[in-house]
Amino acid sequence: MKRIGVDHCEPEARPAAPGDEGLRALMGDVRGGSPDAFQHLMDRLWVELVRFAAWELADLDAAKDVVQGAFVHVWEHRRSWIDGGSPRAYLYRIVRHRITDHQRHARVRARWVEREEDRPQAGPPTPTDDLATAEVQRAFDQALSDLSPRRREVFSLVALRDLSHREVAEIMGISEQTVANQVSSALQAIRKAMREVSDSVS
Repeated sequence: MKRIGVDHCEPEARPAAPGDEGLRALMGDVRGGSPDAFQHLMDRLWVELVRFAAWELADLDAAKDVVQGAFVHVWEHRRSWIDGGSPRAYLYRIVRHRITDHQRHARVRARWVEREEDRPQAGPPTPTDDLATAEVQRAFDQALSDLSPRRREVFSLVALRDLSHREVAEIMGISEQTVANQVSSALQAIRKAMREVSDSVS
């Protein structure tokens, strides 16, 4: 599969765009494992999906990341595609879900950053203070990415999607206690990372 880069924003020159039937044919080939069909599908829909995400997020770079993640999801779950629906609607649904995840993630990160900013300061923010805030943001993102895939998924469902422990347990086929344990471990790891970066910039 051709590597997807966030700088891939403009599609290559293509023949006249086929209609939805053409997209369904492409999706059928993608389902069969064709990297060329996947690249063609991405070239067809990338720009309009990035524009949609950018309108919702007011951030072009974030929009590209969201859409890239959506296409990766399509490729990784290509065998789950059932012919008969609209491939364009299918991609838009995935992008919408990822936009929601991004926004919730941003809100969670903002709460952590706000807590750091609420610490008493001697005066107005200085360049050093701004650097500290950026370091806190990076530390939070890194702490999330360092979690095991299972723990990150549980934490994301609870903290970013606002699902209950019972709902997450049903989704993942695990016990509520396991959900609670995974969330607790994730929070400990995140708090440890936040404390370390706070100490380093103090």
